[in-house]
Order: sequence, then C-alpha cells, then structure tokens
Amino acid sequence: MVPVFLNPATTVQLESQLDEGTSSAAVSSSQPSGRSTNVQDHVSVPANILNSLLTSVKHLKASVDTLQQSVSKLQTDNKGLQEELQSTKADLMIFRENSGVKFPRFSKLPAEIRRIIWRFACTAPQVHNLSKHGGSRSYVNLVMNTCTEAKAVGLALKLDYFLVSYQIGYTGSEIFGTIKNYVNLDVDTIWLTQNDTFMLFPEDIQWICGKCRINGSRRSDPCYVGCLSALGGMAPNSVRRVAIDFTKWVDPEDDVDEMGTWHICQRHGIKELLLVVGRIGLEWEKDISFVSPTQDPWLTYLYMTEDLKVAESKGCQILSGGRNRTWQELEATMVQKAEEFKVQRAKDREEAFSSGDVSAEEVDRFPWREWSPLRDVSQWKPPCIRFVEAMKDTHKWTLAPVEKPRAAR
Repeated sequence: MVPVFLNPATTVQLESQLDEGTSSAAVSSSQPSGRSTNVQDHVSVPANILNSLLTSVKHLKASVDTLQQSVSKLQTDNKGLQEELQSTKADLMIFRENSGVKFPRFSKLPAEIRRIIWRFACTAPQVHNLSKHGGSRSYVNLVMNTCTEAKAVGLALKLDYFLVSYQIGYTGSEIFGTIKNYVNLDVDTIWLTQNDTFMLFPEDIQWICGKCRINGSRRSDPCYVGCLSALGGMAPNSVRRVAIDFTKWVDPEDDVDEMGTWHICQRHGIKELLLVVGRIGLEWEKDISFVSPTQDPWLTYLYMTEDLKVAESKGCQILSGGRNRTWQELEATMVQKAEEFKVQRAKDREEAFSSGDVSAEEVDRFPWREWSPLRDVSQWKPPCIRFVEAMKDTHKWTLAPVEKPRAAR
C-alpha cells in the first residue's frame, strides 16, 4: 500500500490525476516559500481509497447531470399536463352545460343564494313551440315542481302563462287545460310552426297575464302596456322574439290582406324575427335552440328543396337567389322588403284617400282595421331579422357556423 499525504490547505487536482492514470497522488503544499513542511499537517490516504473516491465523484457528477435532465423533462411534462388539464376543464364545462349535473350540497347553501339560483332558473331563456295542435311544455314548470321553495320563488315572479285547449265541450266550446305554461316574453322565443296560410298565434291557446290574471273575459283594464289582456287573451300584445319556418313566408302581394307575414310582426310588436332554415322536422324535439346556419344560403336551398312541397314555398324561392351571397346580405334584403312595403302602403293610402272612395278616419276607425289592406303602418318599425337553424342543445356545440361570428347589433 502506497501512502498518499494530503494537506488540508492543499489544492488537490483529483480528477486530472485520475485521468492521467496515477495510482497515488503527490500533493504539494501551497504554503509560502521558505517555510518548512510539517509532517503532522499531512494525512496518509491509501491509493485505492483515493481512486475509489475519485470514481465516486465522477459517478456523482454523472448522476447530477442525469437528475438535471430528468428535472427538465419533468418541467416539460408538467407544462403539457397543465395544458391538458385546461383542455379537460373546458370539456368538463361543456359537459356540465349539456347534461344534468347534480349538486348534492345545494341544500346546505344559504337560503338567499338558493333563491337567487331558483330565480335564475325560472327566468332562463327557452323556446316555446306553438301550433294549432298544441304547445310545448314550459321548463319553468319543471323548476317549480322541484320543491316548495322553488315553487314559491317562481310564483313570486308573476310570470305570464298560456293554457292549451285539449278538448271540445258538449256545446262545441273549447275547454282549456289547467296546466300553466309559464313564459317570459322578454327573453323567450315563440316558435310558430302551424301550417295555415296565415302565420298567426294559434286560437286554441289562451294567454293570461301573470300580474293581474286577466284573460279574454276582462280585456278593458290591462294592468300595464304589455299586459296579455290587451288582445283579449288570444295572443300576446308584445313579443320580443318570434321564430317561423322560412318555408311559411308570405309576401304582402300574395296575401289577402296585402301584408303577408309582416302582419304578425306589426300586430304583436315583434322586435326580432328569426327565419328558420335548414333542418326540418325538429319542431317537437326537446331542448331546441337556434344557431347560425351551418351551411351557406345556396347549399341550404339545395338541401331544403329535396322536399318538393318545400321547394314551391316563397322562402325557398328567395333562397334560390342566394348563390354567392351571405346570410347577412339576405337579412338586409328582407329588411329592405319591409321598408319598401311601408313606402308602398303609404302610396296606396294616399291614392285611395285622394279618390274619395274612403277616408282615413273610416279606415282607422274600422272595427277590424288590423285586417284592412289600407291600415296605417307608418309608425311600425320592422323587426331585426336573422336567419337561423334549429338544433338540439345536446348537439349545438359540435357544429360551428361556416361564416365568421356576427357583430353585435
């Protein structure tokens, strides 16, 4: 065994000596010149232990490098996992929005927060499908049937509602049902799907004001301007949003009262008119919502005209001119049609009054003046018009419109 002397104050080049194959390390003291080296300051280390120590140091450095690489890899993996987590959270939000999610701790929330949630659920926008065959069930009813607390909150809102006639009495009169289908006409959409020539609100549905409970039997004293009793309970006096199938569209010149589909817009003060195109046969599906058309006007026209009866409709004839046009351009065309109709109606009134056959007072005082082909529409403001496609809520997030999102109106 060859001893190796190490001075604690000595700078030892261990790695270089190991690389040079030295079996023992000759170490010189870094003390100032002229000073003698004391033997007691040196430590005797066997050469094999020194070699083992140097080898361990080298292995340690390799292990440190490996650990550093592992840390870098973990950081990269962690970043990828965070991105995947964000994507999973987004998918989870979509899943929650499109499926029934239970919240077992809801009953432990403060009563004030629970009432806010119930109120929000009772006033959420929904689509009401109405036709001469009946009407769809309101989702507010489902919320109010959850518990007594939810029912109390719903009743306190005093929402309007409609009753559907399901049978005819012995005298031939209609017997309306007792189920109150609650509506919020400020945010809800009324989808009229009946197949009659006149696109009107169904006569077998009775509308009742939720604030004064006045129906058709007491229409002389409405509680406010938008009270449902203003039209005798036969239809709402003011509706913000109505949807109709574009295949049911009627131009003024094709209608007996020379107003066509514009009649329902003017009579009920509609602010937004949704023209439904594309898919057919979803009228009685549940969880319906309206989205931007998934195809351009021309492809939509080709799809809809597969049904020969639909192909003959006025709406499809309008779509047939939509080659190389966008939905926004067609919407602008429909609004322009409404403005042109107002101008033409003013000219017709002026010609009729100038001839002396009828006077403005006679037309405006006529009991059924709303059906008069000369009634005044100068104060009528045409609604905002949008082309939409009906889709089930469970599928609407899987399809995106072909056009860019529309700017807010």
